[in-house]
This record gives sequence, structure tokens and C-alpha cells, in this order.
Amino acid sequence: MKDLIYKTINPPNLVKDWLGKTIKTKREMSNGCYIISEGTIMLIDNSGPVVGLTGADKCPSCDVKPIISIKGDKEYKLMFFEFIEITGWANVSDDIPGANSEIKEYKPINPPKLISDWVNKPVISKKEIKNYFITIPAGTLMQIYAGAGKTVSVIAEKCPICGIQKRAEIKGTREEKLAYIDFINKEYEKKYESYKFKKY
Repeated sequence: MKDLIYKTINPPNLVKDWLGKTIKTKREMSNGCYIISEGTIMLIDNSGPVVGLTGADKCPSCDVKPIISIKGDKEYKLMFFEFIEITGWANVSDDIPGANSEIKEYKPINPPKLISDWVNKPVISKKEIKNYFITIPAGTLMQIYAGAGKTVSVIAEKCPICGIQKRAEIKGTREEKLAYIDFINKEYEKKYESYKFKKY
């Protein structure tokens, strides 16, 4: 596995000249499928009133090549990223850590009776959860960050390679939702207390 060596450069004066340039995100950004971490290296694949960003490569760990768009004037867009020039590569390790904890043994607990009380609770995916073009594998440690009525939203831990946090919606009745997730007990939660989730 290799890591980038780069330097920050000034952006081209005209937005139309941004096309094909390499950037590094300056803040966290999100769409309906995932959260893109600050410091992610991306390419500009569309320049104009809407700037399109795409991941330089598909992550070898979580299998995601992020895409996102930013609307607004030039100054607003530059709040989200800076232009960089890649000057080399550094060898880091040949190991590719897994994107998610592959959890095979855990002690589920009874979920709260009200779905509204599920918010901020840690859960484990019991089977694959698909959301448009991403998949959250079975055995993934997640947190419920929104829930009301027929839909609950979950967010996975960060990928250790690219920093992406996959998220998805689980729809259906209470029983249909619980077919996808198990709530975990406090003892297990403490074991993984190093994982920090943001509330959205």
C-alpha cells in the first residue's frame, strides 16, 4: 500500500480550468450514501456552476469510489477543498485493513420498544444492507442516527483507508427492520468504545 506525497497549489483563476485537477477535501462532506472525510484526495470531473468531485481510485478496503457535487460561487466551492500537486508516493504497508469490524460473536439485547428510542444506539448488521450503489456487509458495527415511523437510518464506522462512512436507510415494519440489525449489549459496547460516531 502506498501513501501520497503532495504539495498545496493555487487554484486556476477560472472555474472552467479546474476540470481534471486533483484536490484534497478541507472539511467533511456527505450525500445520501456516505460521509466523505476531511483530507480525502479526489479529482474534479465537472467544472462550472456545479463542480463534480470523484475519488481518485476505488478504495481497496471498503470498495467505494466516492462522488459528490458542490453548488455555489467560486469562493463557496473553495471552502470545501484545496488544490494539490502529487509529487510522489511513500511505501507504508502491504496490509489492507478491513473497512469494518467483522463481528462474528456478540450478545444481542432487546431493542427499545419505541423506534424513536433507537436513535444513537449501537447495532450490528445481521445481513447485507444495500443503499443505491453501496453495500454495508453483514457483521458491521453501526449506529442508528435517525429513526421515525417506517424508516431508520444507520451509519457505519469509518473505513481505515479512505475515511468513508457508509450509511443507509432501513424501511419497513418493526419486524422487517429487526431482520437487518441486532442491538448490542453494554459490555460489548464498551469493548468497542474507541469508535467515535458523530450525531447527524
